[in-house]
Amino acid sequence: MAKTKKTETDVEKPKKTTSKKKTTAKTTAAKTEKKSEIEPEIKKKESFWSKLSTAMRIVIIGVLFLALATAAILLIFKRVQMPDNSMEATLKKGEKIVYNRLSTPQQGDIVVFRNPETDTVVIGHPEKNYYKMSRMYGANWISKAELKYQKPNKRNINVSRCVAGPNELVEIKDNKVFVNKKQISEPENIKKLYFVVKEGIINAYALDSIGLTKSDIEGETDNVQDYIDIYKQKNTQNGNTAFYSFTEKNAEDFAKFSVVKHIEQANLQAGHFERIVFPYAEMGKKSWNESNFGPLRIPAKGMKLKLSAYTVQLYRRAIEAYEGNTIEIKPDGFYINGKQTDSYVFKQDYWFVMGDNRATKNDSRFFGLIPENHILGTAAF
Repeated sequence: MAKTKKTETDVEKPKKTTSKKKTTAKTTAAKTEKKSEIEPEIKKKESFWSKLSTAMRIVIIGVLFLALATAAILLIFKRVQMPDNSMEATLKKGEKIVYNRLSTPQQGDIVVFRNPETDTVVIGHPEKNYYKMSRMYGANWISKAELKYQKPNKRNINVSRCVAGPNELVEIKDNKVFVNKKQISEPENIKKLYFVVKEGIINAYALDSIGLTKSDIEGETDNVQDYIDIYKQKNTQNGNTAFYSFTEKNAEDFAKFSVVKHIEQANLQAGHFERIVFPYAEMGKKSWNESNFGPLRIPAKGMKLKLSAYTVQLYRRAIEAYEGNTIEIKPDGFYINGKQTDSYVFKQDYWFVMGDNRATKNDSRFFGLIPENHILGTAAF
């Protein structure tokens, strides 16, 4: 009988296990059924984008694209005001232009740059060019206490026209510009300096008839002494002499007035030394002036320069001020940063610019080469 009870017990246990399994299966089925009831509700929820009509999607994409394009334009293109009259008659002083920050200057482009000579300014007199004044009156014309150094991003913005770029050869002969020994075309309506002898006054109505105003013939006064000394002998008639900035058409029309006795384009002869013209050193018969300048090779990044007394004279400021080196000339040779060497390799590209109003004294003939890190861009429109 004990055996039989044991067998019955053994039989009952599997029944209980089966019952549990059925309960678990029922519970799982219930959960699955409940889950399947929830899932359809989740699937029914639509995203914001999917609820929009095709037209509305197009509008949103267009707005986003416009916003991105505007941001890109604001980053790439900047606006600047023409600071002086060095680009007349192309751009007037105060006129605003837009320039492209990503463009590299090519010959003929209008270039926006920071003037490298405004690294040193006279406190309280930012209009005075420290270097030009020093060349005219000596290095001690003002005390160092009255000077302030300006970082590159604080230097004055200038606008001019690209004449020559890296590794090009620039030369000016009797006011004609040559690049790589070929004469380049001049900008339309370029203005140059003219020597005038006249008797009497030309009234405002007469000037207006040829497109000029009184301010156009007020005369150039910025260091014309070199011209005065040369041209005073040409004043063979009783009359007043003056130097005006004219286009060729202006000069032709102005010459027709009866009070004008003589007019010609001003030109300093080759070899005449003009102390405010780069490289600011007298070289005998080979001295440079604004009418006859060069030849000058424009440095390029990686270009190797053979050092000599002459080349150091031309490129010293670029090597020291713009590329952060020191040059010493000793009896046994040249030393750069304390090490003796016979050559130098340039670290950046350079450009040579001239204004469309050649009568002004604010271009590379006067302040020299423009380093790459001073170039801001070229005029876009």
